[in-house]
Amino acid sequence: MDNINNTQAPEPKENNKLIIIIATAVIAALVALFVILGITFHWFGGGKSAEKATSANQAPTINVVDTKGEEGKTRKMNISVRDVKFGDSIKKVKKFEDKQDDTIANPSEASTKDGYTYLTYLFNPKKANFYGVKPAETQTGALLQYVFKDKKVFDIRIQLGNISKADRAKLKKVLVKKYGKPTYSIKYSNNSYRDSWRTSAKKLKKQTMLSLNYSPNSGTIISYESFNR
Repeated sequence: MDNINNTQAPEPKENNKLIIIIATAVIAALVALFVILGITFHWFGGGKSAEKATSANQAPTINVVDTKGEEGKTRKMNISVRDVKFGDSIKKVKKFEDKQDDTIANPSEASTKDGYTYLTYLFNPKKANFYGVKPAETQTGALLQYVFKDKKVFDIRIQLGNISKADRAKLKKVLVKKYGKPTYSIKYSNNSYRDSWRTSAKKLKKQTMLSLNYSPNSGTIISYESFNR
């Protein structure tokens, strides 16, 4: 009779088990690292599209590209806009505008909890003309607005809308002829700019400033404001 060996194969030794566990852990770590690197460097596609989407949602940075004069510089001059005096009441301003033919009656009036009131008039397109320039007729942003603090006017805004480049140049030429060169000018990288004429006075509250503002989005705005607010 042949002798048959019924002995079973020996179990792996403890050190072999440890090698298997370590190898498994290393493979898992490498897979995780590959996934992380793939997401970071967009190996799996869609990365550029995601970057474009993120970039599209970010507002472009606007920088100052040029300035002239000094921001706090003043000059002795007399500026008058709409024959309205700073500090006038809402009632007095309304009474004045009722007599004008370049604005339309029944203005809108809105107030805020912190004491500001905005009195807004639409222009009469047949009559409105400021410094020889007519407001844009086809844009709803063309309007006249008075801003009050505690019921006293401190800012007058003539929003001319999207007038032509030639009209903007004409407007500045008239203002320079009338008040001299701006005391301060600033230009931005998005083609916006502001030219300012600031009047002199010993007390800051007595100073005023006329500004010619332009931006591609809001158009041209003439603002005349008091520092007493």
